[in-house]
Amino acid sequence: MTQSPHSDYRQIDARKEEINEQLWMIEMDLRPERQPTSPTQPVGLHTPRRSAPAARR
Repeated sequence: MTQSPHSDYRQIDARKEEINEQLWMIEMDLRPERQPTSPTQPVGLHTPRRSAPAARR
């Protein structure tokens, strides 16, 4: 291999980011309480519905 190990590490980091993103998406899909389709439950990250009326007042 004529490549420097640094480029390999960069490729590995890019792969890790992709995998982490996919894992996060899957994790969010597996948690029904985190989905924005249930506004009655307390939602952690998805709170635009609650903050929008407060900003209009």
